[in-house]
Amino acid sequence: GLSDAFVVIHEIEQIPNVRRRTVYEYHRVDILKSKISSSTAVEMLPLPTCLQFSSCGPCVVSRIGFNCSWCSRLRRCSSGFDRYRQEWVDSGCPEEKRDPRCLLATEARNTSSHTSTLLTATASSSMTPTPRSKASTITDLSSHKNKSSVQQLTSSSAE
Repeated sequence: GLSDAFVVIHEIEQIPNVRRRTVYEYHRVDILKSKISSSTAVEMLPLPTCLQFSSCGPCVVSRIGFNCSWCSRLRRCSSGFDRYRQEWVDSGCPEEKRDPRCLLATEARNTSSHTSTLLTATASSSMTPTPRSKASTITDLSSHKNKSSVQQLTSSSAE
């Protein structure tokens, strides 16, 4: 299978200069071995993630299945559970108050139907497109025909 995880480094107070690394797995894709044979290829299509947003507005109004938050200290959008988790926590992002300038701009856009329509068009054109399929397709390369399909929800390996 394929999995994604983040590492947290814990300081051990009782022992100076000793740190413990803990790996937290937060997503796994399992593919049945019975579906894999010689000359098999597996195509995994990533789902959208919070990391794709590069500014506060689109981040905080996103509806992609994750609870995306903007951290102004890092200038990054995240759910807090990705490969940058340690930096997110160390920078105080979970406790950070929402950026009032971002929220005011977002609320102002949403109060006017004309501006709201413009926001929707702008947000959708600046976002990474959602994949057409959430399936992992297993293909037999020797015959170049689709052999079978395994339904797997996948998360971007970049996150």
